[in-house]
Amino acid sequence: VSPELGYNSGTARPNRTDFAAVNVLAFIANGIFGWLGHSKAVKFNYPPELLKADKGMVGFNTVNMANAITPDSPVEQMQAMGKNTNDIDSDDVARKPIGLWVGSNDELFVAEKVVELLPKKDHDTKDSIIGEVLPGKNHLGILVGVHEHIGPWITKP
Repeated sequence: VSPELGYNSGTARPNRTDFAAVNVLAFIANGIFGWLGHSKAVKFNYPPELLKADKGMVGFNTVNMANAITPDSPVEQMQAMGKNTNDIDSDDVARKPIGLWVGSNDELFVAEKVVELLPKKDHDTKDSIIGEVLPGKNHLGILVGVHEHIGPWITKP
């Protein structure tokens, strides 16, 4: 649901407003020396009153967390997700189910570009690949009601 596939994906929304401040030096030090992995490297631009009011709100990602959730090769990795892991290099492979839901008004990326990265569908069954752009939903707003789309897909005979 609403994956931000990172700087290598080619899906970023043009002229988007910055949703976070990035400490580039922390990433460089980590890449070269392995230092600063637990440093606050990506600080989200949430209003201070929101962070104060909700103690469970995560206001930052560490270098390690940001690296863990940002694919190195998003296009290739998305294609590989649909392949049979027993025969990942074969062109004639069984597809595994993949469900992707993104909002048409996502502030971070162009939804249609993200959906285009999915492997091609092979059949229209429970095991198929689905990519849906939900009208009017933004990056976090999609979380409200997305279950109404996921549930029927998961339980489809």
